[in-house]
Amino acid sequence: MAPASSPSVAALRRRSQIIHATIAVIADVGYARCSFAEIARRGGLSSTRLISYHFDDRDALMRSVASTIVDDLAVAVTTAMRRATSPRDAVHAYLRANVAFADTHRPEVISLAALLFAGSLPADGSDVDATQQTIASLIAAGVEEGEFSGVDPVIAADVLQRTVEGVFLRLHRAPEADLSDLGDRLVAFFDSGLGTTDHDRVARGTS
Repeated sequence: MAPASSPSVAALRRRSQIIHATIAVIADVGYARCSFAEIARRGGLSSTRLISYHFDDRDALMRSVASTIVDDLAVAVTTAMRRATSPRDAVHAYLRANVAFADTHRPEVISLAALLFAGSLPADGSDVDATQQTIASLIAAGVEEGEFSGVDPVIAADVLQRTVEGVFLRLHRAPEADLSDLGDRLVAFFDSGLGTTDHDRVARGTS
Protein backbone atom coordinates (compact mmCIF):
# COMPACT_ATOMS: atom_id res chain seq x y z
CA MET A 1 0.00 0.00 0.00
CA ALA A 2 1.34 3.42 -0.91
CA PRO A 3 1.84 5.78 2.04
CA ALA A 4 -0.80 8.45 2.47
CA SER A 5 0.32 11.76 1.04
CA SER A 6 0.60 14.79 3.29
CA PRO A 7 -2.08 17.47 2.93
CA SER A 8 -1.15 20.26 0.56
CA VAL A 9 -0.57 23.79 1.77
CA ALA A 10 -3.90 24.78 0.24
CA ALA A 11 -5.69 21.96 2.08
CA LEU A 12 -4.09 22.94 5.39
CA ARG A 13 -5.13 26.54 4.87
CA ARG A 14 -8.70 25.47 4.09
CA ARG A 15 -8.85 23.28 7.18
CA SER A 16 -7.57 26.16 9.30
CA GLN A 17 -10.15 28.47 7.73
CA ILE A 18 -12.93 26.04 8.61
CA ILE A 19 -11.65 25.47 12.14
CA HIS A 20 -11.44 29.19 12.90
CA ALA A 21 -14.87 29.82 11.40
CA THR A 22 -16.21 27.05 13.66
CA ILE A 23 -14.60 28.66 16.70
CA ALA A 24 -16.25 31.99 15.85
CA VAL A 25 -19.66 30.36 15.40
CA ILE A 26 -19.50 28.38 18.66
CA ALA A 27 -18.39 31.47 20.58
CA ASP A 28 -21.24 33.54 19.11
CA VAL A 29 -24.22 31.16 19.00
CA GLY A 30 -23.17 28.13 21.04
CA TYR A 31 -22.31 24.53 20.29
CA ALA A 32 -25.86 23.31 19.65
CA ARG A 33 -26.54 25.93 16.97
CA CYS A 34 -23.18 25.52 15.24
CA SER A 35 -24.28 24.09 11.89
CA PHE A 36 -22.25 23.49 8.75
CA ALA A 37 -24.40 26.11 7.02
CA GLU A 38 -23.48 28.73 9.61
CA ILE A 39 -19.81 27.74 9.51
CA ALA A 40 -19.79 28.06 5.71
CA ARG A 41 -21.46 31.47 5.92
CA ARG A 42 -19.07 32.73 8.60
CA GLY A 43 -16.00 31.33 6.84
CA GLY A 44 -16.97 32.66 3.41
CA LEU A 45 -17.19 29.15 1.95
CA SER A 46 -19.10 28.56 -1.25
CA SER A 47 -20.66 25.33 0.00
CA THR A 48 -20.94 23.12 3.09
CA ARG A 49 -19.45 20.36 0.90
CA LEU A 50 -16.07 21.99 1.46
CA ILE A 51 -16.41 21.20 5.16
CA SER A 52 -17.43 17.59 4.48
CA TYR A 53 -14.48 17.22 2.12
CA HIS A 54 -11.96 18.10 4.84
CA PHE A 55 -13.71 16.55 7.86
CA ASP A 56 -15.46 13.19 7.97
CA ASP A 57 -18.32 14.48 10.12
CA ARG A 58 -19.25 17.07 12.73
CA ASP A 59 -17.52 15.15 15.52
CA ALA A 60 -14.26 15.04 13.57
CA LEU A 61 -14.46 18.79 13.01
CA MET A 62 -15.11 19.45 16.70
CA ARG A 63 -12.19 17.25 17.70
CA SER A 64 -9.95 19.24 15.37
CA VAL A 65 -11.25 22.49 16.82
CA ALA A 66 -10.49 21.30 20.35
CA SER A 67 -7.03 20.03 19.39
CA THR A 68 -6.17 23.31 17.68
CA ILE A 69 -7.13 25.38 20.72
CA VAL A 70 -5.38 23.09 23.19
CA ASP A 71 -2.22 23.02 21.07
CA ASP A 72 -2.15 26.82 20.77
CA LEU A 73 -2.68 27.15 24.52
CA ALA A 74 0.10 24.65 25.24
CA VAL A 75 2.55 26.58 23.05
CA ALA A 76 1.73 29.88 24.78
CA VAL A 77 2.03 28.42 28.29
CA THR A 78 5.15 26.36 27.57
CA THR A 79 6.90 29.33 25.97
CA ALA A 80 6.20 31.46 29.05
CA MET A 81 7.32 28.77 31.48
CA ARG A 82 10.61 28.20 29.65
CA ARG A 83 11.63 31.76 30.48
CA ALA A 84 11.32 31.06 34.21
CA THR A 85 14.48 30.92 36.30
CA SER A 86 13.09 28.99 39.28
CA PRO A 87 10.24 26.61 40.15
CA ARG A 88 8.33 29.47 41.76
CA ASP A 89 8.73 31.64 38.66
CA ALA A 90 7.55 28.74 36.49
CA VAL A 91 4.37 28.33 38.55
CA HIS A 92 3.78 32.08 38.28
CA ALA A 93 4.34 31.90 34.52
CA TYR A 94 1.88 29.02 34.24
CA LEU A 95 -0.87 30.99 35.95
CA ARG A 96 -0.21 34.26 34.13
CA ALA A 97 0.12 32.62 30.70
CA ASN A 98 -3.16 30.74 31.04
CA VAL A 99 -5.01 33.88 32.06
CA ALA A 100 -3.33 35.92 29.31
CA PHE A 101 -4.34 33.34 26.71
CA ALA A 102 -7.91 33.41 27.98
CA ASP A 103 -7.95 37.20 27.83
CA THR A 104 -6.53 37.45 24.31
CA HIS A 105 -8.21 34.34 22.82
CA ARG A 106 -11.74 34.65 24.16
CA PRO A 107 -13.56 32.96 21.26
CA GLU A 108 -11.18 29.99 21.52
CA VAL A 109 -11.56 29.65 25.28
CA ILE A 110 -15.33 30.07 25.16
CA SER A 111 -15.51 27.43 22.41
CA LEU A 112 -13.29 25.05 24.37
CA ALA A 113 -15.55 25.35 27.40
CA ALA A 114 -18.62 24.79 25.20
CA LEU A 115 -17.04 21.64 23.76
CA LEU A 116 -16.29 20.45 27.29
CA PHE A 117 -19.91 20.90 28.36
CA ALA A 118 -21.08 19.16 25.17
CA GLY A 119 -18.86 16.16 25.85
CA SER A 120 -16.93 16.69 22.63
CA LEU A 121 -13.41 16.81 24.06
CA PRO A 122 -11.06 13.80 23.98
CA ALA A 123 -11.89 11.60 26.94
CA ASP A 124 -8.53 10.12 27.96
CA GLY A 125 -7.39 13.21 29.88
CA SER A 126 -3.73 12.46 29.17
CA ASP A 127 -2.85 16.10 28.45
CA VAL A 128 -4.41 17.23 31.73
CA ASP A 129 -2.58 14.49 33.65
CA ALA A 130 0.74 15.42 32.05
CA THR A 131 0.22 19.09 32.91
CA GLN A 132 -0.61 18.29 36.52
CA GLN A 133 2.46 16.08 36.79
CA THR A 134 4.63 18.90 35.46
CA ILE A 135 3.18 21.41 37.91
CA ALA A 136 3.45 18.93 40.79
CA SER A 137 7.13 18.39 39.95
CA LEU A 138 7.73 22.14 39.92
CA ILE A 139 6.04 22.57 43.30
CA ALA A 140 8.04 19.66 44.73
CA ALA A 141 11.24 21.27 43.46
CA GLY A 142 10.12 24.57 44.97
CA VAL A 143 9.61 22.90 48.33
CA GLU A 144 13.11 21.40 48.12
CA GLU A 145 14.60 24.81 47.31
CA GLY A 146 12.70 26.57 50.08
CA GLU A 147 10.46 28.55 47.73
CA PHE A 148 7.27 26.83 48.86
CA SER A 149 6.04 25.44 52.15
CA GLY A 150 5.66 21.71 52.75
CA VAL A 151 2.44 21.34 50.81
CA ASP A 152 1.39 18.18 49.00
CA PRO A 153 2.60 18.90 45.43
CA VAL A 154 -0.05 16.69 43.82
CA ILE A 155 -2.93 18.36 45.66
CA ALA A 156 -1.49 21.83 45.03
CA ALA A 157 -1.06 21.07 41.31
CA ASP A 158 -4.65 19.85 41.11
CA VAL A 159 -5.90 23.06 42.75
CA LEU A 160 -3.88 25.19 40.29
CA GLN A 161 -5.23 23.23 37.33
CA ARG A 162 -8.83 23.50 38.53
CA THR A 163 -8.35 27.23 39.07
CA VAL A 164 -7.19 27.69 35.48
CA GLU A 165 -10.15 25.66 34.24
CA GLY A 166 -12.37 27.91 36.36
CA VAL A 167 -11.05 30.96 34.51
CA PHE A 168 -12.05 29.37 31.20
CA LEU A 169 -15.50 28.46 32.50
CA ARG A 170 -15.93 32.00 33.82
CA LEU A 171 -15.50 33.34 30.29
CA HIS A 172 -18.06 30.84 29.04
CA ARG A 173 -20.57 32.32 31.50
CA ALA A 174 -19.44 35.93 31.16
CA PRO A 175 -17.63 36.52 27.82
CA GLU A 176 -16.87 40.16 28.67
CA ALA A 177 -15.38 39.43 32.10
CA ASP A 178 -12.43 41.64 33.02
CA LEU A 179 -9.29 39.49 33.26
CA SER A 180 -6.78 42.33 33.04
CA ASP A 181 -5.21 41.78 36.46
CA LEU A 182 -6.46 38.29 37.26
CA GLY A 183 -3.10 36.66 36.56
CA ASP A 184 -1.36 38.84 39.14
CA ARG A 185 -4.15 38.26 41.66
CA LEU A 186 -3.95 34.49 41.23
CA VAL A 187 -0.17 34.60 41.66
CA ALA A 188 -0.60 36.52 44.91
CA PHE A 189 -3.31 34.13 46.07
CA PHE A 190 -1.26 30.99 45.46
CA ASP A 191 1.90 32.57 46.84
CA SER A 192 -0.04 33.10 50.05
CA GLY A 193 -1.03 29.44 50.12
CA LEU A 194 2.24 27.93 48.86
CA GLY A 195 4.74 30.42 50.24
CA THR A 196 7.23 29.46 52.89
CA THR A 197 6.38 30.18 56.51
CA ASP A 198 8.73 31.34 59.27
CA HIS A 199 8.73 27.77 60.61
CA ASP A 200 9.84 26.44 57.20
CA ARG A 201 12.67 28.93 56.97
CA VAL A 202 13.93 28.15 60.47
CA ALA A 203 13.77 24.42 59.76
CA ARG A 204 15.96 24.91 56.69
CA GLY A 205 18.32 27.25 58.49
CA THR A 206 17.45 30.19 56.26
CA SER A 207 16.29 33.70 57.08
